Amino acid sequence: MAVNERAIPAVTRSWGRIALAFAIAVISDAVNFIPALTLALPVQIPLDLATAVAIWFVLGRPALLAIPLILEAIPMVDVIPWWTGVVAIIAVTGGLPAKPGFAPRKSPDPTPTPPTPASPPQQLP
Repeated sequence: MAVNERAIPAVTRSWGRIALAFAIAVISDAVNFIPALTLALPVQIPLDLATAVAIWFVLGRPALLAIPLILEAIPMVDVIPWWTGVVAIIAVTGGLPAKPGFAPRKSPDPTPTPPTPASPPQQLP
């Protein structure tokens, strides 16, 4: 059965959406550092689920969000700011539009040109 491309609308990733995703991730990671909540799994798990869903909708449903969701559930591994790191990875590799006023990066030419000789080789007498 083929997947209907219209069933899941594509979300255009913009700098505003990335900034919103960063804000959600930083707030979630900051709340995870509060000592009273560090040991309260009934508070952390819904917070991480809400963070995953919010970032999932803001950034256009990236599958990469499953990794921090699993890692945040492991005790002592959740002290690393996984949400912020994953949003940073998505921002860097997600093909964002160029900021106004900056030239986009030029991709290297995939077909290399052969070097041209400066002068023909000389023959010895």
